[in-house]
Amino acid sequence: MAKKDITPKKSKNHNQILRVMAIYQYAAQCKKFNIHEAINHIKEQGIDDNPNIRTVQRDLELLLNDLQYLRSEQSGKSVIYSIIEEYAPSTAISAKPLIENDELSVHFLKAHLKNYKNTPFASKINQLLVEINKDYPGDVIPDDFLYWNRSIGEYDYSSYANILKILVDAIVNKKWIKVQYQKVGATTKRFHEVFPLRIFNYNNGLYLVAYYPKYKSFINFKIEFIYSLAEPEVQYEIPKHDFDFEDYFKNRFGVMEGEIKDIKLRINKGYEGYFERRNWHQGSKFSTQNGYRILEMKSPINIELYSFLLSKNTMITVLEPKELKVEMKNLLLKLLEDY
Repeated sequence: MAKKDITPKKSKNHNQILRVMAIYQYAAQCKKFNIHEAINHIKEQGIDDNPNIRTVQRDLELLLNDLQYLRSEQSGKSVIYSIIEEYAPSTAISAKPLIENDELSVHFLKAHLKNYKNTPFASKINQLLVEINKDYPGDVIPDDFLYWNRSIGEYDYSSYANILKILVDAIVNKKWIKVQYQKVGATTKRFHEVFPLRIFNYNNGLYLVAYYPKYKSFINFKIEFIYSLAEPEVQYEIPKHDFDFEDYFKNRFGVMEGEIKDIKLRINKGYEGYFERRNWHQGSKFSTQNGYRILEMKSPINIELYSFLLSKNTMITVLEPKELKVEMKNLLLKLLEDY
């Protein structure tokens, strides 16, 4: 007797769901885009090798008119699309899982969407969930897990409701703000007039990325160290600089920038599997030297790199550069003195 095919059958809407998800996640990556860029992204995700313009237009119309997740504006002969900020997904939703495992990515997305069930736009969310459930039924990821307080040292932002509300309003409505801020280790507070761009989550904390005209560059503020927000005396022109989130982190380790150095770390025996399946830094790569696996990356040497190395204790050893080896020895000697 022939074996029964138990592979779940996909409905005719299966490819559309994947295309719409890909566009939605692409829009959430701090980008404005046109239909041709959306088509290229769908191809890159491996969802459809040759999607036609009319098909993708229908996908965009679903997000624009039915679900109302996107906005559009005319720019010359092109229509430019961008996500409406209140519908932007949590930073926990990444486009990458869609490449590696589209089913698991969909279930993560479902879990996030369920958290909007008591909001004013719940009916639109439910429409999307109904379509997704036709191809991906069941509850695989518990929605409560997404916000489970599982991180040691996670900051409590319950008293920051007003500051977060002002920041969101300034980002959405493109307003300059005056930030009263006291950085780590400082003894005084300072005021900074900046143009806020995005809020992101990193290592149990929330950060604001803003354009700082004083340095003509983008900088970040840790939100827990913001003491007050106010309108500046003068509303400057909206900066014309395009912000690229990925490019912003290219010359940083964690959220801190610095002079880029070539870093080489030896992975000690028995820990190769732990390191090789993880992404440690943009552009990091692995090689082999004297029978050991080597993790190589270009990174600034800063306190976050020190913390990372110390947290891995005997799993890794610094090979290069010499200044990093010296600093790690000094840190360990200081720790020995303290204990």
